[in-house]
Amino acid sequence: QTYDRHWRQPPGLAKGLQATISVTIRRNGSVKSARVSRRSGVATFDNALQALANKVRSFRSFPSSMTVSEKTFTCDFEVGDR
Repeated sequence: QTYDRHWRQPPGLAKGLQATISVTIRRNGSVKSARVSRRSGVATFDNALQALANKVRSFRSFPSSMTVSEKTFTCDFEVGDR
């Protein structure tokens, strides 16, 4: 599962709004935490992003060459033309 596949931009948002999701993934691919780390200030957009963050609960396991137990990634979102 990926965030791209689950994202549905709410209608009526101003072009250019930006926000960021931070996702911490464990070595086995399970999601430890996912949250909106930088809000846009528009509740409709921010709430839709938090709902998105809550949907995806797993990723592929880390490759054996990665020795860390978990890693945090950020995903930036910007409202564009749809």
